[in-house]
Amino acid sequence: MVEKGERKLEYRAIIHSFHSHVYDTLAELDEFPSLILSLDSHVDTQLFGQIELMPEEIRRAALRASSLILNLRAFGELPVFIDEKDEYSILSPKMYLAVPYVSCETEIAVKLPKVNHVLPDEEKFRSGREFMKYYLNTLKKLYGIKIYESPPNNLLKLVKKLNKADYPILDIDVDYIGTMQNECYTPLKKVKIKDLGNVDKVISLIRKSKPPIITISEATLNAINDVDSNFSKMIDRISNLGYEVEYSTMLDSDEEAMRLLSMHEHYYKEIQEPFFEKHAKDELVGDYSHRKELNKAAKKYFGTIKKRA
Repeated sequence: MVEKGERKLEYRAIIHSFHSHVYDTLAELDEFPSLILSLDSHVDTQLFGQIELMPEEIRRAALRASSLILNLRAFGELPVFIDEKDEYSILSPKMYLAVPYVSCETEIAVKLPKVNHVLPDEEKFRSGREFMKYYLNTLKKLYGIKIYESPPNNLLKLVKKLNKADYPILDIDVDYIGTMQNECYTPLKKVKIKDLGNVDKVISLIRKSKPPIITISEATLNAINDVDSNFSKMIDRISNLGYEVEYSTMLDSDEEAMRLLSMHEHYYKEIQEPFFEKHAKDELVGDYSHRKELNKAAKKYFGTIKKRA
């Protein structure tokens, strides 16, 4: 167990609105972390195109879906993909993602039919578990992200990983925690609280490892401003462990947050997702010529938004 003051560092808990806002905080750190442990109920590793065409305000909403990758690459503008032959690309911190098994299971259920739809019969995955193994190995190989399914695995078994690291960062997306599903921007639906993260174990993890930096995101402003909310009670407990609580990038209101999220969700469901489903087989063989058409559609869509604003 790391005792208070052993690392002789400042202890900071930094609150953000969106998970994608954490990138800016990490990029400004003086220290290069050796390990990032992220707690999340989503495997946020989906890279979106057309980011440069989006109005600035919408970009952070879109980048939430790739926040794990981006946060891992915040240090010295490291490349997105790991290349074992490129020494520079493997300088990024180690990352563990603690994510509930039920979340992985849901994601696989969505992805597997789409993947099998474009694969030849002899290459199709026979089961969800087979695809999950492939998927998790791919995340490790491409991005250096190691998945730890918790629950059911005990979150506290990761204490040793944090204690061995010279400068670890704990990154908490509060939708990981079961009792905060009514206090976050993207709650999980039809999931039992016991199948999600437990706030007592999160606090125990912090107490036993004392990471110098804790980044916290995705809590609604309503929960942040309510002294009786589960979020505020967690922050009080973190403060009592010796952390200075700070606020970084924060949105003006929950209504503003939901407006940005809904605009991106509409674009994704109505334009981007159908487009990629239509051209999935082309993408599989490396033919991206159709993306000019998508860029044109995206430019028109976001141009319309700018005019309305």
